[in-house]
Amino acid sequence: VLAAAPTSTAAALQSKSVQPRHDVLDKTLDRAVAKGFIPAVEKSDVRDKILELASTHKFNPDDFARMTLMESDGMNPRSTNQRCHGIIQFCDGSNRGAASAGYAANPKAILGLSVYQQLHLVDKYFDDVGLKNKGQSGLDDLYLSVLMPSARSEVRTDVALPIGNNQARALYEGRDTSAPMTRDSILQGLLKNAADRLGQSGPSAGRLQAMRTAAYEDSTALR
Repeated sequence: VLAAAPTSTAAALQSKSVQPRHDVLDKTLDRAVAKGFIPAVEKSDVRDKILELASTHKFNPDDFARMTLMESDGMNPRSTNQRCHGIIQFCDGSNRGAASAGYAANPKAILGLSVYQQLHLVDKYFDDVGLKNKGQSGLDDLYLSVLMPSARSEVRTDVALPIGNNQARALYEGRDTSAPMTRDSILQGLLKNAADRLGQSGPSAGRLQAMRTAAYEDSTALR
């Protein structure tokens, strides 16, 4: 049985304490509440759970928000393409995300879970794909862990990844699905998509490496 969002006095007091700044995450959560993806009373608990996952699995909380902005319009628990479902798009199949999360028999049941409940499935999935095993993950590794974990073995940033042409256009070089998808194109696509959805200015190409470095430093600060 999946846990309900905690409502203890201690949790309520913790939610009122001063918390670290994670601007992209916080804007994504505010947007998710406005869109009805997350009940306002659960926002603090969802945030705390994401910070817990980030610490455990060694990634930047803002990068998690950027990933969900691509995968589920920013934590829409009912997002589906009929094959993949929920906030990180748990996919059907015996060796895919839904099975890893314990929903092999009925993947679409994930759509009936809240964001907070789905985050527990994300925890199981990240354990299964070994996200934390190689140290701190940048945005590209975090996203590849969701999209195609096996592709993480290619660490060169400008080399084509073994991923087909059925993903979002923004993830390919030049936004062209006939072009290669690389770590650099994934990084640029995710950052641009997040900026567009949150009404911010997207990063210039010259800033991508600096943002990659900053992502690792932010993740290290969580420990």
